[in-house]
Amino acid sequence: MKHNIAFLSIIIIFTAATHTADAQRFKGEIVAGCNLSQVDGDMVVGYKKAGVKAGLGAMLPFSWSKYNEDKRWAVSMEILYNQKGAREKQYDYNIDTADPLYGIKFKYHLTLHYVSIPLMLHYYDRNIWSIGIGLQYSRLINYKEIEYDWQRSEYANHPDSAQKLNSNDINAIVDVRCRIWQQLKIGFRFEYSINSMRTRHFRETTYYNEQTRQQRNNTLSLYLVYMINEKKTDKPKPVRATDRTYYY
Repeated sequence: MKHNIAFLSIIIIFTAATHTADAQRFKGEIVAGCNLSQVDGDMVVGYKKAGVKAGLGAMLPFSWSKYNEDKRWAVSMEILYNQKGAREKQYDYNIDTADPLYGIKFKYHLTLHYVSIPLMLHYYDRNIWSIGIGLQYSRLINYKEIEYDWQRSEYANHPDSAQKLNSNDINAIVDVRCRIWQQLKIGFRFEYSINSMRTRHFRETTYYNEQTRQQRNNTLSLYLVYMINEKKTDKPKPVRATDRTYYY
């Protein structure tokens, strides 16, 4: 899968470069922001887990026509530290994935630490706002999961009701950005897992109903991006009467 994504990125950049071989330049990106995430399929609802999104990127503007100097399109690649997961301080509906501990308040906290590489295609409108779509490959570097105040890896009597977390996570991405001042932009991004990050078996202790669910990352991001090597916007100068040209 990693080889396929690398090959796809080469094809995208090569396609853009062939259309814009003249006077083309890359733009650097510094990205910093916050994630609000949940895991679909974990019986916990809501974007309650806050995390960090930060890293660097590069963007290549291009035009589909070599005769058009107005470059409304761009491809980008980033390398990010991406923190996701799920959180529930108190869950009154008694779901138990460990032991039938009926009557105990359910607590859950999952923190996932990823290194992510998003590849996106952007469309710009007058260099004020942009919309982008793409794919993101994420590699899980560490995680911590707590239930009922017990850490799963430390609770020896905890039955194996879940498969091991998938180390590779592939996301579909929708990204919107807007310039707020010169080279500084604010962005909003939605990420959703294409592949399952884990299969988990749940048991409801009240009626002993059983469910097996596929789990996927579901993330909303709000972030700032500073563009390096991007032309600053020039404020229009007021036209003076002496600068006007009159024709008779």
